[in-house]
Amino acid sequence: MSKNNSSPDQGTKQANTDLRNRGRRKAGSARSRAIKRATESATVSGPAYAGRKIPYYDFLDEESLLRIEDHAEWLMQEIGIEFRGDP
Repeated sequence: MSKNNSSPDQGTKQANTDLRNRGRRKAGSARSRAIKRATESATVSGPAYAGRKIPYYDFLDEESLLRIEDHAEWLMQEIGIEFRGDP
């Protein structure tokens, strides 16, 4: 039969030490994170703006706008609009 050489007090001491060290971090870990953040933010992987993928369109010239307006007037005069159920 083997004898256990550790006393009950040693187990309690170990548990207390574990509880005290539970919230602690390794020395320098906060500094390491700060350095990592600084180097990550210093490197730029791409432009800081969104690239435009929509093609550019030319606006209509005055003549084309007049053609659209004339056609809209023709539609109103020749075809018209019927309002139903409007008192």
